[in-house]
Amino acid sequence: MEVGKLVFLEDLEKLRYLAELIYLQEVEAIQATIYYNNDDFIQSLTDSRTNYESVLKLVDTAVQLLETYPTNKVDKTTASAAKDFHDFIIYVSNYALQTMANYNSRLHYINEVTSYVESFVERMAHVQLHRDTLGNEMESIAIDAAISKSIPLQAAKSHQSDLSTTFSQTLKDSGIELHDLVQSHQARLGLEGPFEDLEPVQKARVYNEIIISSGREAILVDRIETVSKYGGAAWTMITIGFEVWDVFHSENKIEKTTYYAVKEVAQFGGAYLGGIVATAVATNVFELSPVYVTIAGIAGSIAGSFIVGTIVAALFGLIFSSGGEKVPYDVTSGHISYVQDLPDGAGLANRIAFHLS
Repeated sequence: MEVGKLVFLEDLEKLRYLAELIYLQEVEAIQATIYYNNDDFIQSLTDSRTNYESVLKLVDTAVQLLETYPTNKVDKTTASAAKDFHDFIIYVSNYALQTMANYNSRLHYINEVTSYVESFVERMAHVQLHRDTLGNEMESIAIDAAISKSIPLQAAKSHQSDLSTTFSQTLKDSGIELHDLVQSHQARLGLEGPFEDLEPVQKARVYNEIIISSGREAILVDRIETVSKYGGAAWTMITIGFEVWDVFHSENKIEKTTYYAVKEVAQFGGAYLGGIVATAVATNVFELSPVYVTIAGIAGSIAGSFIVGTIVAALFGLIFSSGGEKVPYDVTSGHISYVQDLPDGAGLANRIAFHLS
């Protein structure tokens, strides 16, 4: 199924194969890296493997939903809820594998999605078990399942959309930083105080407003609020934050010379994050802020390379929670980071979709 510029694999064997290919190519990149110590090497392999296994577990949960609530044994509302949430799991797994190449940041996202899925499945089972007293609650669950399903679809339609080209170019030409963009749209919504102190749903509203301003298709805020009631605030905020970053950096590329420079500085045993970022800032033709480079290395790419390491998953959440205001380098103290070329999930999905059909 084509969704914007992405191809979502609805065939579960193909989706599992995509997860496997990404995992195998990540292992190759990890094994080609000279690590500072064996612990870091093992941790990278573990994070990549956990990514792979977590996606397989999500897919298995989707299958189990349809087996637990078959259309010939449950009422129409229950069957609809199971099918829509099954689809949500498949769509959000595709979205993660195809847009989040950094296995550290993807693992953070997948963990948040998994928590939400587990909560939803438990809620559905509880209501089904107590239908005599909670029968009407299944209708609410069906609505929430349909809303959940729509969010990764809308995010995928927005991803790398050409509709925001002019907006993105204007940001680049004017030198606006991500935190400036966030602050201006926060003010437009009348939300006072530091961005990092806002509630998750409020943060999502600000990010959504930026997407709307760019011309891309937004994720409806009422849907975000609905999902957030049941533990979905974290993964929805990351999804929208990720799309805001996609808007922000799409016309603001990091040069290939910078790619070679950061690869060189980290090639023998890695380097401290601050050193990698400083190298990128110093070597890029166009002026870039340390925050921009850090987010690029974690969430986007440095001309195809990504900054990985034990601290990256924590930084991923902290940066988006602060609206790009700052990178908390203090939490990186003592942690070595590495630079790796990682697989293109969207490209692999296209090959699987059109060559294994």
